[in-house]
Formats: sequence, C-alpha cells, structure tokens
Amino acid sequence: MENREIVNIAGYRFVDLDDRDELRQPFRFICEKLNLKGTILLSKNGINFSLLEKRKPLILILNSSNLTKDL
Repeated sequence: MENREIVNIAGYRFVDLDDRDELRQPFRFICEKLNLKGTILLSKNGINFSLLEKRKPLILILNSSNLTKDL
C-alpha cells in the first residue's frame, strides 16, 4: 500500500481580479494536471479555494501563483 500524505488547504485573498475570466483555464489546467480535487472560486474581489491532494502538488501550485507572495 502506497504511503500518501493527504493535505486539505483552504483560503481566501481579497485582491482585485479584473482578469478573473482569463485565470479560470490556467487554474483548471494545473489542477487537472496535478490531480487536485476541490473548488476555486474567482470573483472580481478575490479568490476563495479549498483543495485536497498530496502535499507536494499543493505547494507547487501555491508557489507558482502570485496570490500567495505576501502571505
């Protein structure tokens, strides 16, 4: 049996997302590629997310996003 460390991460950030429609597909692509499960809600006022998967892919998606640079 494979040992898998599962992580559930949730958060939100109030930030102006005037380009939210353009962000949808890149987020969908990386979540599908990394087999992440959960929800990402994008609005003009920010982002709200709840994701579940192995620890390493979650860290990769958070590090590749400018949304976490000040956290």
